[in-house]
Amino acid sequence: MGASLKDMNPFVECSTLPVSTRPVDLTSTHLKDYSLVVLFSASWPEIESVSRAAREASTPFIWGCTLGGAGVVFNDLGVHHYVDERPKEGGDAQENETYTVQGEIIYRSLWDTLSTPLNRRGRRDKPMYAVLRACYRAYTESGVDMGPAAAPVVKQVRDAMCAEENIPLDRIPDATIDTMLLAPKDVSAVCTVVGGVVGNEVIRAVSGKGLPMDNIFLYNLHDGWGKIEKHPL
Repeated sequence: MGASLKDMNPFVECSTLPVSTRPVDLTSTHLKDYSLVVLFSASWPEIESVSRAAREASTPFIWGCTLGGAGVVFNDLGVHHYVDERPKEGGDAQENETYTVQGEIIYRSLWDTLSTPLNRRGRRDKPMYAVLRACYRAYTESGVDMGPAAAPVVKQVRDAMCAEENIPLDRIPDATIDTMLLAPKDVSAVCTVVGGVVGNEVIRAVSGKGLPMDNIFLYNLHDGWGKIEKHPL
């Protein structure tokens, strides 16, 4: 892979870790010299381990995941500086005239991002974030990973979360959990959407050009929508 990328752009230095390297074995020492860490799919232990190591190393981190009919992209770029071209407005603006703005985004960690209380979210908000949060809590409390076997545990956690935060169960329907955890295989349409988002975020993160996502993208084929949300609220 590294050789192929080098052939595409000889001005970019590319290196890869040995295929025998397990994500859970990566430490901040391994990651400190990299410009960006991208982790796709993976298990909860791997996701948590790599995201913590990247944050400790102050290395930007992007996680992408497809599960059945659902997809997630998460950014933790640390303190990220960017430049963005925006259309100039007003009576004296010329056609297609733009101006440059500089900005800074301070990102939150994955575990902070998955901590927004559900009762702070609007009634009309889509339930994918709540399902992802229930999946993470099921892992931290019971050690279950994302997949069909986790569905009963995630639904129990969903029930507990709704009771604790005084929200109705229909805010997090079984259908959304099933779309994410019970589909027999990943759906190509979801892979296409998530892969495209990850690719765009990698370019923005590495180049510093363009406003990157802040901080999580959620896609659900059951509802046919994708949405960027910022957490914690």
